[in-house]
Order: sequence, then C-alpha cells, then structure tokens
Amino acid sequence: MGRLAGKRMVITGSSRSLGRAMALACAREGASLVVNGTNTEALDALCAELADMGASVHAVSGSVAERGVCDALVDACVEQFGGIDVLVNNAGIVRDRTLLKMTDEDFDEVIAVDLRGPFMAMRRAAQVMNEQ
Repeated sequence: MGRLAGKRMVITGSSRSLGRAMALACAREGASLVVNGTNTEALDALCAELADMGASVHAVSGSVAERGVCDALVDACVEQFGGIDVLVNNAGIVRDRTLLKMTDEDFDEVIAVDLRGPFMAMRRAAQVMNEQ
C-alpha cells in the first residue's frame, strides 16, 4: 500500500492542471478522494481515470465560491469514506487585468474563489475534524 492508504481527502479544483496531478498522485498512494471542479466533462474524465486506477473517488461539481459546494465537498467525504483527513485548497482563478481595467465583478469573483472558498472549505473541514 501507498503512503496515503486509508487517508480520506478532498481536493478542490482537481479537474485539471495541478489539482488533477495531485488527485492522480494521491490516488496512486492509496487515498480515497473527493474531487471537485466547475467543468463537469473534465471532472467526469478524471473520475473515470481514477476509477480505472482502482481508486475510491467521488465528485462534487461546482465553484468553491459557493458555501453549499464547500459544505458538500466535506460532507461527501464523510458520507462516502467515513470522515476527512486532508483538505487541499487548490481551486483558484485569475483575471489578468491591470488595476485600471479590472472590474469590481472580476475582483469579487477572484476573492470569492481564491480567498472565501478556502475559508469556507477549511471551516467545514475543521468542524468535522474536531468532531472526529
């Protein structure tokens, strides 16, 4: 068994790029995973690849900018795998604009995903970990 055998993990923003690579690496090491992303096709493809590797995986689609999605990620880990051991706050977005060109909406969206999302996911995970 791998170094993460028996560990129950949530990885946000795991449908592509670095998050996808982390999910694959953690699965190879034996972790049970709840994966997340906003692109359902990419998320489904990742789940299929993880399942083909023999990994235990569950997907929660949606943006971590929404509290309900953050709660659903942690709650799915508990329901599917009996608890949560690790939360990886990987989801993030960039709006490459200069200060003079960035809109209030762009700024708010970046803050919601990159700052508020990790806070909400960590808070829910900490509640469950505290109970464990």
